[in-house]
Amino acid sequence: MNTIIIKGIQVVNAGQIETKDVLIKRGHFERIDNHIDSKERAVEIVGEGLHMLPGLIDDQVHFREPGLTHKASIYTESKAAVAGGVTSFMEMPNVKPPTLTQELLEQKYEIGKHQSLANYSFFMGVSNDNIAEALKVNQHKKDVCGLKIFMGSSTGNMLVDNIVTLEKYFRKAKSSLLPIANKKMSYERILKNLRQNIFRIIMRVFIPSFVMWRRVMNLLLAPFNSLKSTIPVYIFYTLVPKKSCSFLPTYSP
Repeated sequence: MNTIIIKGIQVVNAGQIETKDVLIKRGHFERIDNHIDSKERAVEIVGEGLHMLPGLIDDQVHFREPGLTHKASIYTESKAAVAGGVTSFMEMPNVKPPTLTQELLEQKYEIGKHQSLANYSFFMGVSNDNIAEALKVNQHKKDVCGLKIFMGSSTGNMLVDNIVTLEKYFRKAKSSLLPIANKKMSYERILKNLRQNIFRIIMRVFIPSFVMWRRVMNLLLAPFNSLKSTIPVYIFYTLVPKKSCSFLPTYSP
């Protein structure tokens, strides 16, 4: 049957839970209403005592493709995601080789196009040496969910520990940024970074922009995340969105 009617199900949507009938045609939601009767033949499902929720979005997944498909793949993990109610995902660049070029990013979108069972988007990886390549994502900010920046430790060569390079990413990136800082740093190294960049940091602190202020705080606080201090500060995942991410099935650099 191409038509399904779910009767009397608890629909969770827009901050409310309401008893509704739901009409599904050819795999798509056609209508949600208080009472639905279809003039065509339909499979009817009693939804009493059940809840229907919007599809979930997982904004950090590791699907291990390419290079680590003995562990998982975009197909297997997107299949598991859909089975659990996750209909959209954003996948990380920690694969082999790491997603540090536009060509490698395009390859992942091609795999997603043919293998993913859910809506998808992929993060571009960054390093100390690929800033020009990574910032090409600015031209496709509606297609690519963002840049992933390791500020403490990383796999492969994805650590960005050059504060001047970090500042360029924060200043020039037009897509979302996902900084991750979770490595112990010595007190001496922190002081050295601060001394070398104190003028730049002061100038950025006084820029009258809320978004820029958040970026500065990320830069300042990230090195302290694992220090034993009287002020415990831990920053692991900080998402700084500029615009909401859209999930599009195609991407070309």
